[in-house]
Amino acid sequence: MKYGMRERLSGAIILLALAVIFLPMLFDDPVSRDERPQPMLSIEAPLDVERVEVDDPQPPSRLDETSRDVEGQQNASAPAQSSMISGNDDPEASQESSAASEDAASDSAGATTVASRESTSASEAAAPQNQADTAGAEQSADPIAELARAAEAKRAASGDWSVQAGSFGEPGNAERLAKKLETQGFNVFSRPRGNDLTAVYVGPYASAEDGERARSELKAKANLQGLVVRMSP
Repeated sequence: MKYGMRERLSGAIILLALAVIFLPMLFDDPVSRDERPQPMLSIEAPLDVERVEVDDPQPPSRLDETSRDVEGQQNASAPAQSSMISGNDDPEASQESSAASEDAASDSAGATTVASRESTSASEAAAPQNQADTAGAEQSADPIAELARAAEAKRAASGDWSVQAGSFGEPGNAERLAKKLETQGFNVFSRPRGNDLTAVYVGPYASAEDGERARSELKAKANLQGLVVRMSP
């Protein structure tokens, strides 16, 4: 009973509050349209602009004024033309000046020709001397270079290292590869191997380091992955 009485009182209070809120809204008269705020539209007055009257264009009164202007311009250009003509009245003076200019031009051309001939003869005379000096220098340096090249060739010929470029069952294929490598600047030789194979080698070289360098060059020029091997005597 105690809890039922409390719930009834709570419900009665809620209903009373709702009645206090909504009953005035039901019984009040709605606001009339005249009392509602109306939208306002304002239009600004146009600005006053000062008007200026322009006179109508008038045609020229006579064509004589235009003709007089043209004649005045022609008369002004006439003195300049007469002064130019008077400057060319003396043909003898003009001929003398042209002859003097031609003589000066011929003298300068002759001097230029003589100078060019002298320089050409000097260069021709100096060329054999330069060639002789160059030949003497080459001859003086030739013994050392020849000894170095001979030592290098001897060491390469007696080397034990080579780069194997490929092995072929057909001797014709080996010959074609050897010719191709020779045209690319390699020292090439071939040897028969077991199983009826013919191997193509690049070399020989005195050390394995030289062989590695040759293998890299072979890869760059011929796109072949060679193999550095030590040749048996």
